[in-house]
Amino acid sequence: MPAGWLAPCPRRRLGAHASGHKRRRRAAPPAPPRRGPRRPHQRQHDCPTHHPGSAGGPVNPECFYRQVWALVRRIPRGRVMFYGQIAAVLGCPGRARAVGFAMRHAPHDVPWHRVVSARGIISPRPDRESMAEQRRRLEAEGVPFDAEGRLPLRDLLWEPGE
Repeated sequence: MPAGWLAPCPRRRLGAHASGHKRRRRAAPPAPPRRGPRRPHQRQHDCPTHHPGSAGGPVNPECFYRQVWALVRRIPRGRVMFYGQIAAVLGCPGRARAVGFAMRHAPHDVPWHRVVSARGIISPRPDRESMAEQRRRLEAEGVPFDAEGRLPLRDLLWEPGE
């Protein structure tokens, strides 16, 4: 056998998927109609993060993004907010991910580095350089990090109206 090839394991049997046959899946039975009140996770929101065709109706997410950016611009130097907190302040509790999307598309004048995760860490991203840049910017504003890279949120968390 040429070098680099794997020898087949004699203890394992090949299934239908290995022989080229497609497995047939049974279709799930249709769900029965719902009765009674909606569960909390199924409630309809008036939050402007809904996209066309969703329960909240068609709206422009750009409007929500501008609201997020305006709030983030108000965060003072040396203070932070977390994604879910921003969503709650804007009347959209549970929409932290929508705030993350807004921050991803933020203009250059938005201090994006002042938004962190609710656990008090810089949110992980595939782009490690932007994480390092966020830490550098926060440290330049006097924000301390502990040995594990966490922020003391009790001291640094900014609430609008302070």
